[in-house]
Amino acid sequence: MFPHTKVKYLPKSPAHCRNTPEGFSHELRKRLHELDTRMISLRKAYRKVTFSPHTPKPMDPDDYLEKRGPGLRQ
Repeated sequence: MFPHTKVKYLPKSPAHCRNTPEGFSHELRKRLHELDTRMISLRKAYRKVTFSPHTPKPMDPDDYLEKRGPGLRQ
């Protein structure tokens, strides 16, 4: 769906490898991957809410005042 956001997934590294440069970059890549998948799911949820036909459109403030009656407008 978003090919440019794909992060190459690497197998889990043992804890003692994290202090080496390779292990550190692996950890970073793993976190990036997690954040990426979270972003994608958030994006999907946002799209669902924003572009759904069932989502009510925000009301114009003037329309709101008109609907509430003349008593509110001063």
